[in-house]
Amino acid sequence: MKQLFQLLLALMLFTSCSGQTKNNTPGNRSATKTSMLPKAHNAFTTASVGCGMQDKEDNIWFGTNGEGLFYYDGKTFTNFTQKDGLDNNIVYSILGDSAGNIWVGTQTGLNRYNGKNFTNIPITLTTAPSPFLDHINSNNPPLQNGVWAIMRDKKGMIWFGTDAGLYCYNGRYFTRFLDDAGISNKDSQQLKAVFTILEDRSGNMWFGTCATEGISRYDGRSLTKVATEKEVGRVNRIVEDNNGALWFATTRSYLCRCDGKTFVKNVFNKKDGDKDLILKDKFGHIWFDTREGLGCYDGKNLKILTEKDGLPDRKTYPVLEDKQSNIWFAADGMRLYKWNGKTFTKFSE
Repeated sequence: MKQLFQLLLALMLFTSCSGQTKNNTPGNRSATKTSMLPKAHNAFTTASVGCGMQDKEDNIWFGTNGEGLFYYDGKTFTNFTQKDGLDNNIVYSILGDSAGNIWVGTQTGLNRYNGKNFTNIPITLTTAPSPFLDHINSNNPPLQNGVWAIMRDKKGMIWFGTDAGLYCYNGRYFTRFLDDAGISNKDSQQLKAVFTILEDRSGNMWFGTCATEGISRYDGRSLTKVATEKEVGRVNRIVEDNNGALWFATTRSYLCRCDGKTFVKNVFNKKDGDKDLILKDKFGHIWFDTREGLGCYDGKNLKILTEKDGLPDRKTYPVLEDKQSNIWFAADGMRLYKWNGKTFTKFSE
């Protein structure tokens, strides 16, 4: 009976994936649309944008730590919160898939938006692989499982870094990554609370965790420890530069770099900012926040942008680069700015 329920659930969700609309423009909603990102209403006054992505129709989605999800169509912002079906207003991660779905990871779980509605998809605290990690027994609901990171690899597999571990979705069902008996895991890593995931140009997977296991690399066969939590602390973001070197934004060793042979901590000998976030633009520039201002490294020289350079806020940090090569930066208090290569434009109240 349990297997039958699992099969029905899998078919239901698979049908919803295959037959949904690909138009992510929100439908008829009573929420007010605003030309600027509004100030915090649902959370503390220091709420801010923490993640962002641009979908197939070039709309931009911003996740916040308390104000839910914002959709920007180039003219107006529309806010999605728990009132609209989101399971939590604290959003950690966002990804658009090839079918046009928007996947949203929050403090308490995983959501999928199909252009009209949100579906809450349970990723339970379990150690066994199960199609869609079944949530059948309503008398014994799963514990909350925050989804910190979401990424899609070159083969189309979607990876989820959660409090309970690392999960993979192949378009039909979920499996827990470490349940694969073919993985060599000599360090007995658990990969819990994975904050960031990256696939490098050679197909290696890199994982950065929160206060558990530092930095790890998976080459398709073996899972290897690269740096311990004691060395780097929390790993917030990983990017790959134009030379194939990996850069890590960490809380204990600040900005680190690994070229495949050596691992260098605190590359620029500077203390990073409050958010410790990093971004690589299409020109290969590495952007990151510092306590002095906004750092920009072009591969040879480091420049720290301050108010003298037009920086609107010294505590600004990078969120995403859009398809038009604009870079979006955020700061506490729901402040949002766009950099067009010359000037910063404010997009918040």
